[in-house]
Amino acid sequence: MENTTKPPTPIALLVLCCVLLPKSLMAGAVKDCSDYRVVGSNVVLEGKNVAGADVSTFHCIEGEYGADHKSVFFGTRRMSSIDPASFRVLGYGYSKDKFNVYYDYYSGKILKGADALTFEAFDHEVSKDKNSVYKVPVMGSPVIKLNAADTLTFRRFGEDCYRDKNHFYNVEVEILRSDDEIGLGGICRASTKQ
Repeated sequence: MENTTKPPTPIALLVLCCVLLPKSLMAGAVKDCSDYRVVGSNVVLEGKNVAGADVSTFHCIEGEYGADHKSVFFGTRRMSSIDPASFRVLGYGYSKDKFNVYYDYYSGKILKGADALTFEAFDHEVSKDKNSVYKVPVMGSPVIKLNAADTLTFRRFGEDCYRDKNHFYNVEVEILRSDDEIGLGGICRASTKQ
């Protein structure tokens, strides 16, 4: 049987080279990653140099989170105390590495006492780990630990509530005390998925 495959046309090669191959493989290319850009020997975010970023290892993690082999960057700020190898964005303004949990988006604020291994965020205001349930009323405000909550069984319940083995909580993470507040017509509308 004779091979009838034709060699690629110059147009097909151009499409392969300039469209389908990753930009990082093309000499002199500008790599886009969210709003970060590697231009020549600089990492740039919205026209500002990201000082100290290693161009050869820099990558965007998500949004305005970036990293190179030795540091994590929040916007153009280098956060040298954060471990880039274990750093993850959790959502709802939270992130973590193997040492700490960070809150308030790109501020780098440490959620003191939080266990990074077991930490999970339910939404912008409520999170937990093996030690505590946390409430951040407004991002940037002080963190409140909810001592009454049982951390092992605390979870989201329905659309507007949380629960643990002892209590139901409203969106403000206040304990609901009456059946009227909790019942099917009350604040806590149970979800069959949870």
